[in-house]
Amino acid sequence: MGWDFTDRTGFPFDTTGGDYLDWDNDPMDENLFSHGTAVAGLIGSETNNGVGIAGVAPRIKILNNRAFDPQGYGEEDDVAAAILYSVLMGAKVINMSFGDYSYCMYSGM
Repeated sequence: MGWDFTDRTGFPFDTTGGDYLDWDNDPMDENLFSHGTAVAGLIGSETNNGVGIAGVAPRIKILNNRAFDPQGYGEEDDVAAAILYSVLMGAKVINMSFGDYSYCMYSGM
């Protein structure tokens, strides 16, 4: 089933909602846009069943891990723990969709 490694608490994060306050074995996607669930579906959806889409690897086994809170914020130690757990569980491929709204510009090359 996987693991929920997210443990964000306190300001400025809401400490009253969701199960992301403690590590547990429930990696349920609580993100408003369910990005992780959508990506897993694109990868592993069954084919020829008359429902939805066909995944790119329909016979794959998927280990779901969470390292981000419901708002999409994450910490490096939670990501590292999820990667190490995945490797220990025998993962051969790890998909991580990281993104950000800000960027850095460097000058003086």
